[in-house]
Amino acid sequence: MRFKTILLTNDDGIDAEGLASLRAAAAAALPGARLVTVAPDRCHSQCGHAFITDRELSLRQLDPDAFACDGTPVDCVRLALFGLRLQPDLVLSGINHGGNLGHDLAASGTVAAAREAAWHGVTAVALSHYRRRGRPIDWHLAARRVEWVLGQLLDAAGDHGGGLLRPGDHVSVNLPHTGHDDDRDPGRLPRLIECRPEPAPLPVAYERHPIEPGALTFHYSGSYSDRARQSGSDVDVCFGGDISWCRLTLPM
Repeated sequence: MRFKTILLTNDDGIDAEGLASLRAAAAAALPGARLVTVAPDRCHSQCGHAFITDRELSLRQLDPDAFACDGTPVDCVRLALFGLRLQPDLVLSGINHGGNLGHDLAASGTVAAAREAAWHGVTAVALSHYRRRGRPIDWHLAARRVEWVLGQLLDAAGDHGGGLLRPGDHVSVNLPHTGHDDDRDPGRLPRLIECRPEPAPLPVAYERHPIEPGALTFHYSGSYSDRARQSGSDVDVCFGGDISWCRLTLPM
């Protein structure tokens, strides 16, 4: 078996639905592989590549192959590699509750976990799910799609050479928010499309409120769904209803 040990992590916390869906997808796509979870004990969304060196980190064992860490996603990967001394063949991070597209790549804890693994020579895939405001994510559908995506990426990286994933690669995958109730084309299955990160920044806007003389509060009011989308970018692909994947380069 090519992938004997797989490390699972995320930035939404060890109890997140996306992590459970990722575990189900990995078990189906890579039967026989040992799946070890080391994930934060609470949400660390948008923490970027932060890690902790000025205090002790605790690791709580929940079952033989699941650990909750009181640090960041990067801390989880570091503890798995250098604390538990796991030697994973693959790191899977996600499924993030929200997209990680373009500008998000720098802020995402999900992507940072994959980046940290790649810095240490371990192939890694960050997986995220774009969500439309006001609509829940279908995590069962997400698990089926991730199972298919992993099959595509890892089959192509098999023993025949020239595959999609090379040793030490880290990639970002984003699922679109579509399903059987997709109002554009209910019967259409998303494609897996390699693309580049969207270069345009996120829309930045704030609502300004005075609270007392000389003091203001600002509430972020930028609309994620209204962001720029150049043709062929990850935003364009994912917002268009397909599954985007981008091969990232260090130190992104």
